[in-house]
Amino acid sequence: MLGRRVVGIGSVGLGVFLLLVGIPMNVTSNGTIIMNPALFPMVAAWLMIGLGAIQIIVGGPELAMPPLSEPVRFAIVAGLTVGAAMLFEPLGYLVVAIGLMVVVIAMIYERRPLWVATTVLAVPVGIWLFFEYLIERPLP
Repeated sequence: MLGRRVVGIGSVGLGVFLLLVGIPMNVTSNGTIIMNPALFPMVAAWLMIGLGAIQIIVGGPELAMPPLSEPVRFAIVAGLTVGAAMLFEPLGYLVVAIGLMVVVIAMIYERRPLWVATTVLAVPVGIWLFFEYLIERPLP
């Protein structure tokens, strides 16, 4: 129970840090609410604070160490994500995002065709359309 509360404290702390330091230093606000580029990071920070507070209050069962394969898979996905972020500019968002989705889907052994198609194609294309046309923020 204590471990989950510590994770909740960390979540609240990171959310507060993002609201007070991270977002203001890295995102320029334009004053409006809907088209404000800081809107989604602020929503994410508030979610981290709220969900972290719930985790502090509720606690839950004691944390158990996962098998060694899980942290290794996490490290691989984290490395792939960093690599993808570095490739966005030269290759473009859609190419890199679809490639990353293919690798992640293979790593989680998903075999249902509808889920694979949705994850590999619809999610990256939907995100791209959202940023390009709805909020008019071009992706590389």
